[in-house]
Amino acid sequence: MDLRQAQADLELAKSNIKVIKEQLRAARNRFEVGAVTRTVVSQTEARLALAASNAELQEAILTGKSASYFAIVGKKHGVLSVPPKHPKIPDIFTHAEKLALENHPRILAAKLQLKVAEHNLKASRSIGGLRITGSVTSKTGSTISSSTGAAIQATIPFYDAGNLRSKKREAVSDKKISKLALDNAILATKSKIQGYHSSWLAAVAAIKASKAQIEASKIAFEGIREESNLGSRTTLDVLDAEQELLSAKSNLVSALRDEQVQAYNVLSEMGQLT
Repeated sequence: MDLRQAQADLELAKSNIKVIKEQLRAARNRFEVGAVTRTVVSQTEARLALAASNAELQEAILTGKSASYFAIVGKKHGVLSVPPKHPKIPDIFTHAEKLALENHPRILAAKLQLKVAEHNLKASRSIGGLRITGSVTSKTGSTISSSTGAAIQATIPFYDAGNLRSKKREAVSDKKISKLALDNAILATKSKIQGYHSSWLAAVAAIKASKAQIEASKIAFEGIREESNLGSRTTLDVLDAEQELLSAKSNLVSALRDEQVQAYNVLSEMGQLT
């Protein structure tokens, strides 16, 4: 997703250069006939230099993202496919949180560790108590004689240098540690799922807002450009309107990336990644 975002940002930067070059050509033509001042031409040239600098920056970012892709995937990227639709994310946070607390591996592992500690504590409490063992023996002799014997033995330790009490205390401490680990796992999951879910909702809203912003900025840009041709708007007004449109498109690219990434972060905290 980072690589796709970098590619899209570079394309927007290149497209911006083309638009400003056209504006610069028009400004120079008007300057030749005395319709605008040299200041207007200089302003447009400055915007073109800024756009070229931004394109170089986006090219550098893309190079870095390509290197990261190669390091993770193990081969150079070709044409990236459109991401598939991710599994459904609950719109209501409490639903996502419930699934997270029930399914996240960190919580499941902590619960199992606590169960182990409880079994160990139970076993340690049985050590050192009264122990009774029994046995039965049977001996058969001739056809007219046989014997059966039974033995019962009870043992209880009186002194073991404190080893038994030490093992019990250790088992109690292990249980407390395991309980604390479970509490921490639950707390961490609650914190992360809340952060990721909020970010996902924000990205969903940002996509909707960015699309509306693009439509409005596009209409404004076209209108201001026509007004500039009629002399009621300056070239700087056109450049500003074009920059607004570029910003709206860039915001959409970022929002689309964030929605995908945050969705999978939520799925991860819900314990639903395969």
